Amino acid sequence: MPTLADIGEDNLIRKLMRGVKLDSDVIAGAGDDCAVVRSTKDEHTLLKTDALVQDVHFTLETPPKLIGRKAIARVVSDFAAMGGTPRHAMITLVAPPSMQVEFLSDIYRGMRAIAKEYGINIVGGETSRGLVLMLSISMSGTVPSKRW
Repeated sequence: MPTLADIGEDNLIRKLMRGVKLDSDVIAGAGDDCAVVRSTKDEHTLLKTDALVQDVHFTLETPPKLIGRKAIARVVSDFAAMGGTPRHAMITLVAPPSMQVEFLSDIYRGMRAIAKEYGINIVGGETSRGLVLMLSISMSGTVPSKRW
């Protein structure tokens, strides 16, 4: 049986999405930089989620403000690739119970700083316990319908 290492991320996404039916409002779905959903004649909605995992995308030696900045910047970059503007973000934070609160607060300081730079509202999210630190950023935004 093949593993993720055997088939790669793009093939995994194609396999997992096989059979998923999308309605006509979905212009671009899984596999592009962002999902594009028809919303008005002049503007479409962009949707994106991106995860950072400890020891995959950063280490605990990384300054926490930079971890937060990177978490938001990765999504902003995908919005830019689609010609869009990010608007609202939701953050899922998974952290071990032993994680220092100040370290997590500094991550959020980094996220708030870059969100302010780009006019992004951090509107909520979720927290959970886990074995390693993980952040997932879900963001929505807009793009002119003729420009995406």
